[in-house]
Amino acid sequence: MTHEFFIWIAALTLIFGAIGALSTNNIKLVVAYNIIPAVGFMLLGIGVYNSTGFSGAIYYLINDMIIKAALFLLVGGYRVSCRD
Repeated sequence: MTHEFFIWIAALTLIFGAIGALSTNNIKLVVAYNIIPAVGFMLLGIGVYNSTGFSGAIYYLINDMIIKAALFLLVGGYRVSCRD
């Protein structure tokens, strides 16, 4: 029963995170809203409840941490360089 709950929560976070990112034109908010579907994708891997889902969620978590850190650095550097 809890696995089905995780899948529903994952679907909602995927949908609402994408809607939130599409609703703004501020690049910082788009990057911030990009975190919400990523969490939903990891919850979906947990909700599947098999070894492939767990390993995929962990792999995505590691990949997402590296990519999001680089993305935040890129957006922060872009916004600072545009002020000059």
